[in-house]
Amino acid sequence: MTALAAYLDDSGTHAGSGWVVVAGGVASVKQWAKVSRAWERTIAPWKLAKGYFRMTEFVNGVGDYSAWSTELKAARLNQLVEIIGENVRLLVGNAVNEADFNEAFRRFPTATIGTAYRFCAFLSLPAVNMWRERSPRREPVAFIFESGNKLMNEYGKILAKLGSFPELREKFGVASFEEGQKRDKPPLQAADLIAYATYKSIVEKRIAPPYLEMAFQRLFKSKTQGKVFADPDVLEKYLRHMEDGKPYSSLLADVTSLASAQTGAARLPHEHGE
Repeated sequence: MTALAAYLDDSGTHAGSGWVVVAGGVASVKQWAKVSRAWERTIAPWKLAKGYFRMTEFVNGVGDYSAWSTELKAARLNQLVEIIGENVRLLVGNAVNEADFNEAFRRFPTATIGTAYRFCAFLSLPAVNMWRERSPRREPVAFIFESGNKLMNEYGKILAKLGSFPELREKFGVASFEEGQKRDKPPLQAADLIAYATYKSIVEKRIAPPYLEMAFQRLFKSKTQGKVFADPDVLEKYLRHMEDGKPYSSLLADVTSLASAQTGAARLPHEHGE
């Protein structure tokens, strides 16, 4: 039975966003069950018409959230952040500047990593594995990607590609790849919040309104793992590395050493300025 699970969602994949993020959380299956129970218990009194929490609608104040005051939104967001902080062991994510990725891809087109989204999703494996290898429990991890959006066909391509590399699954401790939707899985609603916060922390120097910034600061006090990519030269090296036949287990080590020598790959934005 799988003991650990990673729930991941995307953000910034809308037209003109400039950045693509894949992010979420890792915890034990038991901890995710606690998240689900606490999440459903928390949002039940909110009487959401859709029956589940959606971060972009919450922030934009549309639909279920149109009548919520700033004070109410701050209090309720803090409740959800607290659930994540109490139960999720690791916040994981990767972000890439889309223009820089497109330039790198122009130089080195690759069928394996065809889009900025797929690039971030693939790198979630070594990011989670770095933490897994350092943790007391090294059980394989089940990866669950949110599929209820316009990128649903991307998930199929990712899962098919990952499934075709049994050595990759073994080296990165992957138990399984699955798809799910927010409306059915509270952990994916938590991943939605994490991915949105990661995206906003990258694209905005100062997050507004202030209650969002304060909530995200509390959220990112948790342990984090991942990188931000904004240099076509660095990205081209990644793309070539992914196609050159080297063992996938060396990918993150190679990239980490590269990042220390160049500025194109940095830590996740919530780690900056520490």
